[in-house]
Amino acid sequence: MSCTGVHLSSSSRGVELSLKVYWREVDGEVDLSQLIDDVRVEEFELPAEGVAELRDCLIKSASILPPTSRTFKDWHVGLLLSK
Repeated sequence: MSCTGVHLSSSSRGVELSLKVYWREVDGEVDLSQLIDDVRVEEFELPAEGVAELRDCLIKSASILPPTSRTFKDWHVGLLLSK
């Protein structure tokens, strides 16, 4: 994954794909059933450097969202953008 910057521009290439991600940081072991009530959510583990890079990408991508769309309830909102 690479996240050197986030920008929006009109493109003649066509549609840019993105995935909206709702995320939050937790400390230690957490029972996911306490955080979510939707069975479509999947837990997965990443190495520490992957977590840091993903977090940075999500924080940077939130800057292109309207301020009122950067959070939802207790969750942060970010985008994973295609390249």
